[in-house]
Amino acid sequence: MVEVLPLVIAALAVVTTHPESSAANRARPAIRRDPHVLLTAIDRPVRAASRDMQQLLVRGMARSRTFADLMAALDVSDVIVYVEANRMLPASIAGRMLFATASQDGPRYVRVQIDDRASTDLKIAAIGHELQHALEVAGASDVRTPEGLARFYERIGTRGPTSGTYDTTAAQTTGRRVLFELQGVG
Repeated sequence: MVEVLPLVIAALAVVTTHPESSAANRARPAIRRDPHVLLTAIDRPVRAASRDMQQLLVRGMARSRTFADLMAALDVSDVIVYVEANRMLPASIAGRMLFATASQDGPRYVRVQIDDRASTDLKIAAIGHELQHALEVAGASDVRTPEGLARFYERIGTRGPTSGTYDTTAAQTTGRRVLFELQGVG
């Protein structure tokens, strides 16, 4: 499925270039949608690439207020997030966000990859960390290419443990907060 995902995302980007789906027309009212809708609606902002990833999203929404708030905040943005497992991530990285594509004046698509070898709570916390990054991108309308993403994080982030990786204090804090909420601490 991972090999097909970039093609599906590219096809969605082409479909969304229709005038009725431009960023201005896609904006949703800032009304908090029901958690079930955020997890199942066809226009949901965070989409799982597998049943296992979907279960992590469901569990995160149910057990972490911070996670649910991230999902709701992304719901009123123009960023669509695909969450997938990746067992090939370097050991020092629990997850990463990659820019996938953007349609002209339409939504921007990012991929979040999570190390599938971690415990359930750590995977959900890593997703929360990466959703914070997606929210950061949502606030930067000029990020519309992989190069734009790299320039953005060179500006706001700190260099990560491997070449070309960046992190932010906000994402680190968010990941820890999600983990604490999942574990019933704080």
